[in-house]
Amino acid sequence: VLIASILGLAILPFFVNGEFPDREVFGILTKPNDGEYTSRIQQSYANLLLIGGAFPVTIRYDAPWEEMKAQLDMVNGILLQGGATYICYEGELTLYGNVVAKIIDYAKEKGNFPMY
Repeated sequence: VLIASILGLAILPFFVNGEFPDREVFGILTKPNDGEYTSRIQQSYANLLLIGGAFPVTIRYDAPWEEMKAQLDMVNGILLQGGATYICYEGELTLYGNVVAKIIDYAKEKGNFPMY
């Protein structure tokens, strides 16, 4: 959350002058971080959404599922960051892997929920 604040990204709930933005809102799922913070995003993913005309917001991968589901209900889709992140370790899903699996199930259930 601190990193997102530093980068100038919105944290849910997101409002622009007290109202929802007039463009698509996409979540960016944070990734685990080995450093000082618990999770992170790459600025380039936020830039990609901005250039495409969307309003990026961060969604913490380590948030409780009910909180995350409420956030997913408020966005038009989600961007999963690329790069090296363990989804499975020694045959078991990691916390991040479980979250991605839940988001995939959520997207299937909702029907029209883009995932990139």
